[in-house]
Amino acid sequence: QGGKGGKGNGKEGDVRFVEVALGLVVDVLSQLPTRRFAWTYLRRQNVLPKARLVLSRAEKMDHKKRSLRILASTVASVANMMAVDVDNLTGEVVTADDSMKTFYGTTQQVQRLFFKYWENLKDVSFLSAKEMASRDVMAEYLGRLSDADLKDLVCVQLKLATPKDFDLYGRQLLEDVFAEEMTMQTSSKRAVEDMPVYPTEALILNPSLIPEDREDMLELVAAVPKINVQFLSLPEYLERNFKLYLTEVGYDVRQHLVGVIKRMSPHLNDEGRVEFAGWSAMGVDVSQAPKVVDVRPADIGWNFPSRVLAEVRFTTRGMQNRVKVEWDQLREHDILLLVSFKDDTDGGMFDATGKVGDLEYLASRIRHVRGCEVKSICDEEGVTMNVPGEDREEEHDGKRGEKDPKGFKRTVT
Repeated sequence: QGGKGGKGNGKEGDVRFVEVALGLVVDVLSQLPTRRFAWTYLRRQNVLPKARLVLSRAEKMDHKKRSLRILASTVASVANMMAVDVDNLTGEVVTADDSMKTFYGTTQQVQRLFFKYWENLKDVSFLSAKEMASRDVMAEYLGRLSDADLKDLVCVQLKLATPKDFDLYGRQLLEDVFAEEMTMQTSSKRAVEDMPVYPTEALILNPSLIPEDREDMLELVAAVPKINVQFLSLPEYLERNFKLYLTEVGYDVRQHLVGVIKRMSPHLNDEGRVEFAGWSAMGVDVSQAPKVVDVRPADIGWNFPSRVLAEVRFTTRGMQNRVKVEWDQLREHDILLLVSFKDDTDGGMFDATGKVGDLEYLASRIRHVRGCEVKSICDEEGVTMNVPGEDREEEHDGKRGEKDPKGFKRTVT
């Protein structure tokens, strides 16, 4: 059926069939009346590990990148819906402490099993819970087992899969099923908190998260969170809205970057450094790398610094007066994007000939994108500009007075 209904060859049709089927799974899991019965069945049938296995095999075959992106997005949506922090029977929100207790209980049971029945895996009993949750660590230990022993462990003792699954999908599926069972689920709240505050290249240049064009938008509908009348919990509903907002904002930022970068026309000079052949009112060349002046340690329980303070220097020389005034009007709490471009150390930029998509254009030139919040801006003499409460538009005898910034060099902190 996949070969008949799909476009192109049968393999492409099979991939399309899997996409549609997983889209239905996402809809079933997104509402509590159907999730209550479907979640247990899908978990027992190992739908998610099998979908990931199909995706990995499709990537090794000759498939279109667009179809693989859609499949990857749909698989990610299924994984997200399977891991929602909600009790499938009562509909109550599962707290992070409850999830942690469940994970530790599962880890201890598996370690006791290894210690009692598996001599060559007895040292697994002394691993920490974090190591047990690592796919790479457990893959190394499971590699000690033969196919028959692995089948006995996963299918007979742990009852995570069936012997038929092993016959159809092989050893890799059993290892993936075991890793899925031992994975420590991260709460959706913590996952959102760990995300960057401002868009980065990982979001802007990822076609699986932000569609590349209108055709992508239409095909990614199954993977896009839906705002239904019913939802699993208030945090899950807020997460759906957040992801939709993230996609919208990321697309807008990408379009703005495309317009600015194309106007500035970055290219490599004879020395392999980036130069700009054009200009844009919304972009300015930062010739010197930002100077980091303060990095505060991470707060307890977090994995990133609590604050990073840096100075960015640029010049307004050569700008039109209208553009110069706009840059001089930067104030505290304004948001800027710092963009670094690829140079000869990255193999040079892609010299596009003919029509190139916006995403490919950015990916061939951008190295990093980081957002920052303006704390202060100083003129060439180090005098702070745009102090809150001061009126910079005040005039004296029809002329701008001493409040005018000095020189052309600006330092943004």
